[in-house]
Amino acid sequence: MKIPPQFQVFADRAGVPVGLVLAAAGFIVLLALSLLLGLTSGHHHVAPTSPRRAAVQAPGGAVASPHGLTPTTEQAAVAAASSSPSPTIAPAGLANALLPAVQAPVGELQPGWQVQVSVPPQDQGQDLAAQPVGTVIQRAASASFSGAVPPELQPFVTLGKPIRQTYSLYFSIPKPGSYLLASRLGGNAGGSISITLDGRADSIMIASRKWSRIWNPDAPAVATTANVSLAPGLHRLGVTLDTDAAGQAASAPTIDLYLKAAADATPEALIPLWPAPAASAAAAPATSASKEPHHG
Repeated sequence: MKIPPQFQVFADRAGVPVGLVLAAAGFIVLLALSLLLGLTSGHHHVAPTSPRRAAVQAPGGAVASPHGLTPTTEQAAVAAASSSPSPTIAPAGLANALLPAVQAPVGELQPGWQVQVSVPPQDQGQDLAAQPVGTVIQRAASASFSGAVPPELQPFVTLGKPIRQTYSLYFSIPKPGSYLLASRLGGNAGGSISITLDGRADSIMIASRKWSRIWNPDAPAVATTANVSLAPGLHRLGVTLDTDAAGQAASAPTIDLYLKAAADATPEALIPLWPAPAASAAAAPATSASKEPHHG
């Protein structure tokens, strides 16, 4: 093995064998490497502990979380929160804030409602609004609608084709508080409904139901509810029904509306109100309210 001349010169000057110089150099190199390895291993990374998951030793040997709950109690609290019922479909503003009454319409209020029939545009490729066909006032003591096209408007629609019927009505609230509004979509036809309150754009209830005389004749009715806070006075509901035009009630969907105050045990059929036309106001007496649905 060839020895570097530097080591030979150092050995001659020191008067020691060159092998001893090589051994000393090797020892110094190994010592430096061991010091470097020790320094690097001493700076290992410690992962931060999450304060939400850290557990501390409680008196008596029990393990408790920083929130004062044992792991079993904390798991039970999480499970209870995840299993809590979902909020009602009514927007949070309607459920929490007291909704003021609307202005009373002109004319004498009588049990009943107004229904407007519209048809979708013929050109389905264009985004056009439905075209109104006509408006009819119907009289009944409870808010139970038949989705059949009113006889006065049947000559202007095509039976079996899609239509939209919008039912408008007022109802009276005697005292302020929390109320439950409920709807039931049934009958012998499919369809979808959306319900708005006091002219607001957001729907408080939405429901759809599929029905077929051949494939699904026993389809159950679909019920929806909404909790709202109402001030005393008149309030207005708008019910939009999308379905296929039917000439008879036996072949049309049905919609029933119910109302329940927070202190009441069960909902009752909602009493609809709509102003009578000026010409027939005196000739159209108000009928007594009924709690049984009667589809007009």
